[in-house]
Amino acid sequence: MRAVRRAGYPGAGVGRAERRCGRGIPCQRGTLALLVLFSTLAGCATDPEQLAQERAERVERTWVLLTPTQWDAKIVPSLREAGFAVTPKNEPSPDARYGLTVTVGERVDYCLLNDSDKLARVTYEVTDLQTKKVVLTETRSGWTGPCFVQWTEVFDELAEAIRSDWSNRRR
Repeated sequence: MRAVRRAGYPGAGVGRAERRCGRGIPCQRGTLALLVLFSTLAGCATDPEQLAQERAERVERTWVLLTPTQWDAKIVPSLREAGFAVTPKNEPSPDARYGLTVTVGERVDYCLLNDSDKLARVTYEVTDLQTKKVVLTETRSGWTGPCFVQWTEVFDELAEAIRSDWSNRRR
Protein backbone atom coordinates (compact mmCIF):
# COMPACT_ATOMS: atom_id res chain seq x y z
CA MET A 1 0.00 0.00 0.00
CA ARG A 2 1.36 3.40 -0.94
CA ALA A 3 1.44 6.37 1.41
CA VAL A 4 -0.80 9.24 0.39
CA ARG A 5 1.21 12.33 -0.47
CA ARG A 6 -0.52 15.67 -0.63
CA ALA A 7 0.87 19.13 -0.21
CA GLY A 8 -0.14 20.73 3.07
CA TYR A 9 -1.06 17.39 4.68
CA PRO A 10 0.75 16.96 8.05
CA GLY A 11 2.27 13.64 7.02
CA ALA A 12 2.98 14.59 3.43
CA GLY A 13 6.11 12.97 2.10
CA VAL A 14 6.36 10.55 5.01
CA GLY A 15 5.54 6.88 4.65
CA ARG A 16 2.64 5.50 6.73
CA ALA A 17 4.87 3.54 9.15
CA GLU A 18 7.11 6.56 9.63
CA ARG A 19 4.44 9.18 10.22
CA ARG A 20 5.25 11.39 13.18
CA CYS A 21 2.78 11.81 16.08
CA GLY A 22 4.13 15.18 17.02
CA ARG A 23 7.28 16.68 18.47
CA GLY A 24 9.34 14.38 16.28
CA ILE A 25 8.23 11.13 17.95
CA PRO A 26 7.67 8.32 15.46
CA CYS A 27 4.17 6.87 15.61
CA GLN A 28 3.60 3.20 15.15
CA ARG A 29 0.29 1.41 15.10
CA GLY A 30 -0.83 0.54 18.65
CA THR A 31 1.86 2.51 20.50
CA LEU A 32 -0.57 5.15 21.65
CA ALA A 33 -3.15 2.54 22.69
CA LEU A 34 -0.56 0.67 24.78
CA LEU A 35 0.62 3.89 26.37
CA VAL A 36 -2.94 4.79 27.40
CA LEU A 37 -3.59 1.26 28.69
CA PHE A 38 -0.46 1.18 30.87
CA SER A 39 -1.03 4.66 32.29
CA THR A 40 -4.61 3.70 33.16
CA LEU A 41 -3.59 0.42 34.80
CA ALA A 42 -0.84 2.13 36.78
CA GLY A 43 -3.50 4.14 38.61
CA CYS A 44 -5.41 0.98 39.54
CA ALA A 45 -2.80 -0.39 41.91
CA THR A 46 -3.87 0.68 45.40
CA ASP A 47 -2.33 0.17 48.74
CA PRO A 48 -4.33 -2.02 51.19
CA GLU A 49 -3.78 0.61 53.89
CA GLN A 50 -5.25 3.26 51.61
CA LEU A 51 -8.30 1.05 50.96
CA ALA A 52 -8.78 0.53 54.69
CA GLN A 53 -8.51 4.27 55.32
CA GLU A 54 -11.05 5.06 52.57
CA ARG A 55 -13.47 2.51 54.05
CA ALA A 56 -13.01 3.99 57.53
CA GLU A 57 -13.72 7.49 56.18
CA ARG A 58 -16.82 6.20 54.37
CA VAL A 59 -18.05 4.59 57.61
CA GLU A 60 -17.34 7.81 59.51
CA ARG A 61 -19.58 9.72 57.10
CA THR A 62 -22.42 7.18 56.93
CA TRP A 63 -25.19 8.13 59.33
CA VAL A 64 -28.66 6.94 60.25
CA LEU A 65 -31.41 9.53 60.64
CA LEU A 66 -32.83 8.51 64.02
CA THR A 67 -35.72 10.97 64.28
CA PRO A 68 -37.98 11.48 61.29
CA THR A 69 -39.29 15.01 60.80
CA GLN A 70 -41.45 16.73 58.23
CA TRP A 71 -38.25 18.32 56.91
CA ASP A 72 -36.36 15.12 56.03
CA ALA A 73 -36.69 15.86 52.31
CA LYS A 74 -34.53 18.95 52.88
CA ILE A 75 -32.28 17.63 55.66
CA VAL A 76 -31.00 14.53 53.83
CA PRO A 77 -29.98 16.26 50.55
CA SER A 78 -28.23 19.08 52.39
CA LEU A 79 -26.17 16.55 54.38
CA ARG A 80 -25.41 14.57 51.22
CA GLU A 81 -24.11 17.73 49.56
CA ALA A 82 -21.87 18.21 52.60
CA GLY A 83 -20.40 14.74 52.00
CA PHE A 84 -22.44 12.54 54.36
CA ALA A 85 -24.42 9.43 53.47
CA VAL A 86 -27.67 9.52 55.44
CA THR A 87 -30.18 6.68 55.58
CA PRO A 88 -33.54 6.51 57.35
CA LYS A 89 -33.86 4.61 60.61
CA ASN A 90 -35.99 1.90 59.02
CA GLU A 91 -33.32 1.28 56.31
CA PRO A 92 -30.02 1.54 58.22
CA SER A 93 -26.80 1.00 56.33
CA PRO A 94 -24.55 -1.77 57.69
CA ASP A 95 -21.69 0.77 57.46
CA ALA A 96 -23.44 3.33 59.67
CA ARG A 97 -21.60 4.09 62.87
CA TYR A 98 -23.29 7.37 63.78
CA GLY A 99 -26.88 8.41 64.27
CA LEU A 100 -28.37 11.86 63.70
CA THR A 101 -31.11 13.16 65.96
CA VAL A 102 -32.90 16.25 64.64
CA THR A 103 -34.88 18.43 67.02
CA VAL A 104 -37.03 21.14 65.49
CA GLY A 105 -38.18 24.07 67.62
CA GLU A 106 -41.31 26.11 67.23
CA ARG A 107 -42.30 28.05 64.13
CA VAL A 108 -41.88 31.77 64.76
CA ASP A 109 -42.83 33.09 61.33
CA TYR A 110 -44.05 31.93 57.94
CA CYS A 111 -43.61 33.10 54.37
CA LEU A 112 -46.54 34.59 52.48
CA LEU A 113 -45.09 33.52 49.12
CA ASN A 114 -44.61 29.80 49.73
CA ASP A 115 -44.61 27.12 52.43
CA SER A 116 -41.33 28.19 54.09
CA ASP A 117 -41.30 28.59 57.85
CA LYS A 118 -38.91 30.39 60.15
CA LEU A 119 -37.92 28.05 62.97
CA ALA A 120 -36.72 29.29 66.35
CA ARG A 121 -34.26 26.43 66.64
CA VAL A 122 -33.09 23.35 64.76
CA THR A 123 -30.59 21.08 66.50
CA TYR A 124 -28.51 18.30 64.98
CA GLU A 125 -27.08 15.85 67.49
CA VAL A 126 -24.63 13.22 66.23
CA THR A 127 -24.37 10.09 68.38
CA ASP A 128 -21.86 7.24 68.18
CA LEU A 129 -24.12 4.19 67.78
CA GLN A 130 -21.57 1.89 69.45
CA THR A 131 -20.89 3.92 72.60
CA LYS A 132 -24.23 5.82 72.66
CA LYS A 133 -22.31 9.04 73.36
CA VAL A 134 -23.07 12.37 71.71
CA VAL A 135 -20.03 13.40 69.69
CA LEU A 136 -21.26 16.60 68.06
CA THR A 137 -24.11 19.08 68.43
CA GLU A 138 -25.03 22.05 66.24
CA THR A 139 -27.97 24.45 66.67
CA ARG A 140 -29.19 27.16 64.30
CA SER A 141 -32.35 29.15 63.68
CA GLY A 142 -33.60 30.18 60.28
CA TRP A 143 -35.87 29.59 57.34
CA THR A 144 -36.79 26.19 55.92
CA GLY A 145 -36.74 27.62 52.40
CA PRO A 146 -36.42 30.87 50.48
CA CYS A 147 -38.70 33.76 51.37
CA PHE A 148 -38.56 37.27 49.87
CA VAL A 149 -34.87 38.27 50.17
CA GLN A 150 -33.93 35.37 52.46
CA TRP A 151 -32.36 32.63 50.31
CA THR A 152 -30.35 30.51 52.73
CA GLU A 153 -31.94 27.53 54.40
CA VAL A 154 -31.28 26.55 57.99
CA PHE A 155 -30.65 22.95 56.90
CA ASP A 156 -27.87 24.01 54.53
CA GLU A 157 -26.29 26.13 57.27
CA LEU A 158 -26.42 23.20 59.70
CA ALA A 159 -24.97 20.78 57.15
CA GLU A 160 -22.08 23.14 56.46
CA ALA A 161 -21.46 23.64 60.20
CA ILE A 162 -21.52 19.87 60.78
CA ARG A 163 -19.14 19.30 57.86
CA SER A 164 -16.73 21.88 59.18
CA ASP A 165 -16.89 20.62 62.77
CA TRP A 166 -16.58 17.00 61.63
CA SER A 167 -13.46 17.79 59.59
CA ASN A 168 -11.90 19.66 62.53
CA ARG A 169 -12.86 16.87 64.93
CA ARG A 170 -10.91 14.29 62.85
CA ARG A 171 -7.65 16.32 62.94
